[in-house]
Amino acid sequence: MDWLSPVRDAADRHRAPVAVFFRDDDGGWDDPALSALLECFSATGVPVDVAVIPMACSAQTREALGPHLASTGGIGRVHLHGYAHRNHESEGRRCEFGPSRDAYAVHREMEEGVGFMRTAFGADFDAVFTPPWNRCDARWLASMRAAGLDALSRDATATPFGVTGMQELPIHVDWLRERGGRRLAMGAIGEWIADEIARGAPTGVMLHHAKMQSKERSELGRLFELVAAHPMLRPVHMGTLVRERNR
Repeated sequence: MDWLSPVRDAADRHRAPVAVFFRDDDGGWDDPALSALLECFSATGVPVDVAVIPMACSAQTREALGPHLASTGGIGRVHLHGYAHRNHESEGRRCEFGPSRDAYAVHREMEEGVGFMRTAFGADFDAVFTPPWNRCDARWLASMRAAGLDALSRDATATPFGVTGMQELPIHVDWLRERGGRRLAMGAIGEWIADEIARGAPTGVMLHHAKMQSKERSELGRLFELVAAHPMLRPVHMGTLVRERNR
């Protein structure tokens, strides 16, 4: 059976379109791979949100993104992916904005990160924050808001912070999820996406361009074609969801 069949079947059962968004992490790493993935999006017109690491974003990164950004007629928008994607925790899980950080340093990095993104990308920047490794400490939400960030995107398994003024746009499907040290089979990915679409809530899919091969991009392109063509699937930018909720 085609791995996309469950996705198509789940969409067929809906009477109202289900929003689907694609978040590609680690903008600033492996620019050629980023360009290759963005070409897949452009080929189908499906929007993509690139989470950019300010301290890794070079002129080459901006060049890779340029033709695909919304302001140049493309399908891409960008948002903040931490500051330097650096682990600051000596124990436990990796985290850039975890409990060990100094409040002044966190506030400065949030301000500088947002400032860099606004200068580098202007209107293509959405005030969304994706923390590295999909985790951050709740105590830094005030610094995020002070820096002008309106939404937070982590894994759907994380407990929502429920803070007024900070929307949450969780990721539900990890395209590169491993189980037992091996990538999930395409059939399992298809079932996973189908289960999330069946819920009817916005479905977020996480990508990492630097870890993807051409075959994976080819299969992903088939998913893009389905999402673009199916009347009960609505591909959107994360920023669009934020603005719709604020109406």
